[in-house]
Amino acid sequence: MRMSRFYRVAIAVSVAAAVAVTGAILPSNANTKDSVVTIENNGFTSLNSSVRSYNLATNNYVNYLTGQSFNYINDKTQVVANPTYGSYRISKDTATDFQTEWKLNKGLVWNDGTPITAEDLLLTHVICSNEYSKDNGLGDPTTGATVFNAACYSGFYNNATAGKPVIGKDNLTVTYRWKYPIPDWDLNGPGTFPVHALVLLAEGKTSLGSAAENTAAKKRFLDAYEGKNSDLLKKMGDVWSKNYITNAVSASTNPLLLVRNGAYIIKEIVANQSITLVQNPRYNTGPKPKIKTIVIKILSGAAAPQAIANKEADIFSGQATVDSIRQFQRLSGVGTVIYPQAVYEHVDLRVNRQTPTGAMYTGPFAITGEKVADDRARDLRRAMLLSIPRKEIETKLVRRINPRGSLMNSLWVLTNDASYPEVAAGNGSSYWGGTDEARRVKALELVQKHFPSASATNPGFTVRMNWGNPADNPRRVAQAQLIVASAAKAGINVISNGQAAWSSNLGNVTYDVSFFAWQKTSPSPLGALPAYRTGGGSNFAGWSNKQVDDGIAKLERKTTPQERVKIYQDIDKAITRDALSLPLFQHTAVVAFNSQLKNVKPSPMSPIIYWNFWEWSY
Repeated sequence: MRMSRFYRVAIAVSVAAAVAVTGAILPSNANTKDSVVTIENNGFTSLNSSVRSYNLATNNYVNYLTGQSFNYINDKTQVVANPTYGSYRISKDTATDFQTEWKLNKGLVWNDGTPITAEDLLLTHVICSNEYSKDNGLGDPTTGATVFNAACYSGFYNNATAGKPVIGKDNLTVTYRWKYPIPDWDLNGPGTFPVHALVLLAEGKTSLGSAAENTAAKKRFLDAYEGKNSDLLKKMGDVWSKNYITNAVSASTNPLLLVRNGAYIIKEIVANQSITLVQNPRYNTGPKPKIKTIVIKILSGAAAPQAIANKEADIFSGQATVDSIRQFQRLSGVGTVIYPQAVYEHVDLRVNRQTPTGAMYTGPFAITGEKVADDRARDLRRAMLLSIPRKEIETKLVRRINPRGSLMNSLWVLTNDASYPEVAAGNGSSYWGGTDEARRVKALELVQKHFPSASATNPGFTVRMNWGNPADNPRRVAQAQLIVASAAKAGINVISNGQAAWSSNLGNVTYDVSFFAWQKTSPSPLGALPAYRTGGGSNFAGWSNKQVDDGIAKLERKTTPQERVKIYQDIDKAITRDALSLPLFQHTAVVAFNSQLKNVKPSPMSPIIYWNFWEWSY
């Protein structure tokens, strides 16, 4: 289960669980020269991955294939401009007034033929700016629910921008003003969203509009955006937050939900089984693909080798078992790539409710503001994290797939990052020192401090653990079993609740523990910001730590590599000192592909195999 932890707010930009497809799969036309069939472990859950809890890997893959923007990340994790789409530049550079300009090329269109214009670049501000949300009656992200249920609020964009974006006279350009020079400014441009379709959906329309209707709808959006119609904005927010959430698409789906600007459009999505994409005949926003049809099939890693061997699929990308890796490597005509992925497994502990208006969390790890109770909760959180059998997980799960794999000792820096050795060496934590057994002894002592009769056979307290996709992922099943067994020896009863709807439960206060993986989608040093900052859109556990917030604020400004090492160390120390989260290991990616298919060059970051789909050919 992967969630992307740094994301662009765009329609073009886990993981939700998928039910394994059993038995034979339908012929996929994998042998034709104009189609590609891929296999993913996890299903599709939303047409809008910017909604809180739906920023998930497979959703993002589909959005990438069906959307375009100003740039993309290649397999070397470099930012590459898309000149077919437009251009961008720094238009002003002072210490207190840093401006960036983003200009669309003239003539770009959505798949319904509607021109892509500056209005389509404004929704980023609506769903990321706390001030805009408050000023327009859409809710205060810091104190209550918002009409747009967006994961972007209270993040970097909100903190660094100064005022609203300014539309140029050509109606193709928007200029962002920032409070100070920002790092990776080219990664912080506007997302593109078909606001005409969103307006028509909000007005109850069920079919595509005419050219005149779409132009008028854009005008109504701009009027609402400028503060003249908060009622329309509220209706749009309701649709944006709810109507795009679906795991199936058919001929009966409202076509307004499927308006895209990318190389492909969605033809059909069969829940938990497959996603069929076909070329967009009006596509003019990026490099031209050679492949006419892409089918993403949802299969378990165990079933993937047979599908590849039978030529029912061309590419497998995802988690795999030791057996399936061996099977892939034995297949003739199949290439296999095994490499460290920009994805890491971790355990999170809940301390508060996710949103100010959410249900209160009153479990054993809760922070209440009362010193005695909070000290007790911290002890129990420490006990829980100390009980995690990291070494056993490494030996039995990680190294069986990658003999050189190792545990991860930072929540901010991946193990193959050049700065990792220095960051990990200086962020000291008792959670990854010594043996599993030695840490369990410490954990039991902490539990017995508050529950004197606790033992390996008599738990002191009980927690509920949220995780996902047990049917498709034997490694996760085994990981959950190891955590439950080890915690029991430390006097902690863990009720393990693996299920398909795991991601929607990340903010559910009935769960005390969650384990899943963050998937990095950008080389920005701000990658983990939404997860750990107070009020961050992906801060599902309700954490709030001033030292962490201060460190993140420093990362939002330009820093040297050495300065970042110190900041990362300080943030890691603060998170582990409060016993909020524990890193486990970086994922090893496995990609197997039909060797007749050229230019399969997986990236360590999302969207993995799909980043260069236009280069695929037979």
